[in-house]
Amino acid sequence: MASLTLTTFQNADGSPVENGYLLIWLNQACVSGTNQLGVQKVKVPLIGSGEVEGSPSFFASDTLEPTSAYYVQSVYSANGQLVAGPFQITVTDSGGDGGDGGGGSGGVGIG
Repeated sequence: MASLTLTTFQNADGSPVENGYLLIWLNQACVSGTNQLGVQKVKVPLIGSGEVEGSPSFFASDTLEPTSAYYVQSVYSANGQLVAGPFQITVTDSGGDGGDGGGGSGGVGIG
């Protein structure tokens, strides 16, 4: 399992996405090892500073079968308005840039 790294998600004006949230989902049903994964969206809360709350975990992208499966992420404000995304992200066990992070300083940063 891989966890979200500390990333501060920002609005277009550079202010943090205070108390907003991320929605992360798979583009298709797939498997990781013996685990069957669906396409339901996972809501990940952001705290007042725009950082991920807690340490949510996801299966690393390189463990997903078929290999055409990937994660999609969108960033939302506290009142539910889309701030950034949707965009494809890569979840890694060892960190990495996480793909196109639109809305997050330093990239999405899932790792």
